[in-house]
Amino acid sequence: MHKLTHGLLFTEETLELTSGADMPCDLKLDALLPEGTTDFLRVKPTVAGLLMRRELFSRILLDRENAKMAFEKMRELLNGAKEAHESLEGAVCDKARDYIFSEFAARLADFYRCAAVERSYGELYSVFSGHFKDRCADQAFSRLCERLDVVREAKERIGVLELDIDGDKIKVSAEKQETILGKVALCLDKYGIKVQPTEQKPLIIQKSIIEANAKMHPEEFREFSEFHREFSDFFSTEIFECIPQFTLILGIMQLVERAEAANVPYCFPELSEAKAVKLYDVYDIALLLKEGTVIVPNDVYFDTSEPFFYLTGANGGGKTTYLRALGNAMTLFLFGAPVFCRAGEACLMDSVWTHFPKDERFEGSGRFADEQTRVDVILSSCLNPEERGNSLILLNETYSTTNEEKATECTSSLAYKLHRSGCFGLYITHQHGVNEARVPFLGVLVDENDKNRRTYRIERRRLSNRSFAADILVKYGITRDGLKATLLDS
Repeated sequence: MHKLTHGLLFTEETLELTSGADMPCDLKLDALLPEGTTDFLRVKPTVAGLLMRRELFSRILLDRENAKMAFEKMRELLNGAKEAHESLEGAVCDKARDYIFSEFAARLADFYRCAAVERSYGELYSVFSGHFKDRCADQAFSRLCERLDVVREAKERIGVLELDIDGDKIKVSAEKQETILGKVALCLDKYGIKVQPTEQKPLIIQKSIIEANAKMHPEEFREFSEFHREFSDFFSTEIFECIPQFTLILGIMQLVERAEAANVPYCFPELSEAKAVKLYDVYDIALLLKEGTVIVPNDVYFDTSEPFFYLTGANGGGKTTYLRALGNAMTLFLFGAPVFCRAGEACLMDSVWTHFPKDERFEGSGRFADEQTRVDVILSSCLNPEERGNSLILLNETYSTTNEEKATECTSSLAYKLHRSGCFGLYITHQHGVNEARVPFLGVLVDENDKNRRTYRIERRRLSNRSFAADILVKYGITRDGLKATLLDS
């Protein structure tokens, strides 16, 4: 049995999940990318893996149409093999198992040949493709293909397994049969109407039927049995782990196209040796989920002198948008995927943690206790000796569900711990009592360069409780005297 270590997207990495479990949902990555793929973004990155994935994504985006067809084809072949394997595990007898195994092996052999095709997608893909190229050049694989030809001839002699029982024609095949629904779906597809596919169930062949056909075609079933016995250990089902990796690659390509349609740029920020993050015109791609939304970019800057900030300002000023933009940018950067910003550079980090408000109803200990539990997980994970100060932490209105005095105390304590740890991060808060804290501030300001609509920029400054309103008055040319005169006239 020959295994492919880590599939396509990973090299020597341990595949340890270090980023927070809530992160994909909080940043809306689970809505932007295909289901079952976002855990890959939580894997602790290495420099080598990050750089090779960046090379892979940059090259497939330059060869987008061909890459899309190649990955869709490989995923289709692997899905077919996986379905055959599920049927194999559900086989009712040895003869059914022998027949279905030949289908499983044929589909995986086709995948091997497709994956072995050389493509100029960089080192990571070369390692992946080289594995299958070596396997296809192996004498054992040549022997398997020769025996598959014999098995195919045996199937052709049988055709569809068919019995005539009391005048009723009964057909049994390891191939998926086209249903009436399938035919209707094909017709509707011609008119641009998509039908949600139904879940495929493993093939189950009745024992009496398959054994009756085996008696009718003993030589052919002997071929199936001998083939199964000879190659039963040839393939490893770990190869199926490539399916969600192909899906993620295709999902990221689709996300790039979606962003391009909204005039949102992407780039591959450089890996910085210094502990710093400098990203220019970063976009919150979660806003792509809302049709017609104008996405306002912002700059991001962190270094060791000021690694952690409060983020304050009025509601609706884009604080959560800024938080998501930063979180998505760094999550994609650490994975090696395209980042939706104009340019920049960033250092390697171990993980990204988020703490956003939850909407569930809490019983027993209540919402505050849940918040504290989640905070404790972040602190224990990010402040341990091995990973001290090497994470990005994004907190959105943490402790907002308790009274003002307690919230201010908890907020100040947590922010100060994280600021001292050296972790990079932002803490959105409305607690006025933190204004005198030692943690620096980012504030929401009205963008004076945008004359057509009220938009906001994030800048470093300590804001008073009234400064946001003052910014709006200045932008629209409203003075104290003018406002007083208007009120008197009314």
